[in-house]
Amino acid sequence: EVAESLLTELGCAVVTARDGPQALDMLERSPEVDLLLTDMFMPGGMTGVELAETARQSRPDLKVLLSSGGADEPLEEAASQGWSVLRKPYQAEELSQAVKEALTV
Repeated sequence: EVAESLLTELGCAVVTARDGPQALDMLERSPEVDLLLTDMFMPGGMTGVELAETARQSRPDLKVLLSSGGADEPLEEAASQGWSVLRKPYQAEELSQAVKEALTV
């Protein structure tokens, strides 16, 4: 909810999903979505990396930004694999910069 509010304040149109499967369904129905911002750890048994990899199977051009406030290791591993990452907690300026960078990768 915090990220949604900050992104809206930055002028982004935002759609939200409660878990990975719902996000995949929404991405399939919303080709106008440019960026997937997802937490590394979500309900429903799918990680952020798994969601991103699955989404890119049908949308290889989809930009992805992974975020986490949990353990450093999974986020560092995702970054080493080339994913854009953002560590929680973050401020609006950090989120804005991370979104801009993820969209240009």
